[in-house]
Amino acid sequence: MNGTMTKNNGYVLHVRKIDMQQKINNILILIVFLISSSCSKTSTPKEFLYKTNIPTITYQRDVKKLTALTQSWLDSIRIVKEKKGVYSSKTLEVVIDTIFYGTNNKIAYLVVNKSKNKYAKTQDLKNKEGIQYNGECFIGERDSVHKTFIISKNLKYSVSSSDMDGYEYVLKTLREMYFREIGYIDKRYNINDIRFWDSDVWKQDYN
Repeated sequence: MNGTMTKNNGYVLHVRKIDMQQKINNILILIVFLISSSCSKTSTPKEFLYKTNIPTITYQRDVKKLTALTQSWLDSIRIVKEKKGVYSSKTLEVVIDTIFYGTNNKIAYLVVNKSKNKYAKTQDLKNKEGIQYNGECFIGERDSVHKTFIISKNLKYSVSSSDMDGYEYVLKTLREMYFREIGYIDKRYNINDIRFWDSDVWKQDYN
């Protein structure tokens, strides 16, 4: 199903395609947007809901940069693990679902990556290629002068699936997790909550 979902209180920015590469190329950007959740259900109080204004050209450029940066980040983690003799799945493609721009050049964004995992074959006999979909939330900073990004870390709550329709499941669950469920955890905030930007999650030793 292609297109945007429009609700009275905001917009969902992601366009879904069957092909992973097409997902990257066909994300539609709305200049003014309010994210509440993938189905407009969130535990974030209305007075704290996130709003921002980002020029389309800036958002599109940032998606490309973060896609490449996240791919490199995941590849570097895999290389380090393999040098230690620990198996790590290989990232094939990265899809940036939504970017959130916070105070002090902070950013947070949802990612679904497609990877090849030899263990995925044993979980689903139909999955002969060992394809696995992983959903995560990354946080970092944006250098407004040089227009570059630094990834600080990926947050600990994630979701994965090796099912044939795993992408849709992972994306839906990831959004529900970070737009609704995180808000029920003590001292944590959904990423569509403006209080998120000053929360403890930004501390180096906190995940």
